[in-house]
Amino acid sequence: MKKIIEIGTVTSFRKEFWIDQINLSSQIEFVGVSIDEDNLTELWGQYKDEIDMFIVEDYLLGEKLRHLLRKTPHDVSEVHGYDTILKEPGGLWPHPFIRQAIHELIPVRAPDLDTRLMAYVTGVGPICRMVLSVLVQIGYRKINLVADQIEMGEAIIRDARRQYFGVEFYLMKSEELTLQPNNGTILVNTIPLDSQREIIEDLSYLNFIFRNGLIMETNLLPLTHQLLDEATNMGLRVVTGAEVQGQADWVRLQRLGVDIGIGQNEYHRKWLAFLSEKLKVEKPVEGPVT
Repeated sequence: MKKIIEIGTVTSFRKEFWIDQINLSSQIEFVGVSIDEDNLTELWGQYKDEIDMFIVEDYLLGEKLRHLLRKTPHDVSEVHGYDTILKEPGGLWPHPFIRQAIHELIPVRAPDLDTRLMAYVTGVGPICRMVLSVLVQIGYRKINLVADQIEMGEAIIRDARRQYFGVEFYLMKSEELTLQPNNGTILVNTIPLDSQREIIEDLSYLNFIFRNGLIMETNLLPLTHQLLDEATNMGLRVVTGAEVQGQADWVRLQRLGVDIGIGQNEYHRKWLAFLSEKLKVEKPVEGPVT
């Protein structure tokens, strides 16, 4: 039995899907512990030897927890963050599985992206850094970071220029997007748009993305929104946050050594249908993941 603790998870969707929908109750157990800043050190000491996986969705708590870990792999240091701690030979290791999910989904859903053109990324958090890393790895050499928190954006750009040689990084506010030429082939959004409605109007203009480009959302909720709807209506390829999160969870289950019992595409189909039913919204149009 693999034991799991979720840190900072705001919904029970993952637990319900894994236990009730794809019947993994004989292989995994969610330990019901509420970890916050006040009890982080105490509960880490109590549970670190018996838990097989910590899923970390509160990145501020994750950063505090990282100081308690003995090991920091290169990929975690590169992106200044992680989303999972996994028990492996040699101890507990942090991993950015969201980064891996994004890296796996982009070439499957848009294998013909012209990486000679511009890539656009929104946000200033850890997932933003994961996205920058992926875009550089798949070949982009011009990347525009869209961030209204200018100081935080400048810090990310400084780090990126030190890490990735031969890549041109730019920084702009969201309101400047409507003035950009049609020069991009991908937009990856990491900003929770349900809390920043004014930004979605600028993003949804989409005049800066070629018509065969890709729009990717990394936030699970809302399941769909104006940006994704507009991209679909314009014929752009779309990857939803539900698909990104589903792919990251697929990676987590594989790394846990769980017998999932269904194939990867079937897993994603069931995951999106489950979310659609739970949220009472139309299921997003899913694409292949393999």
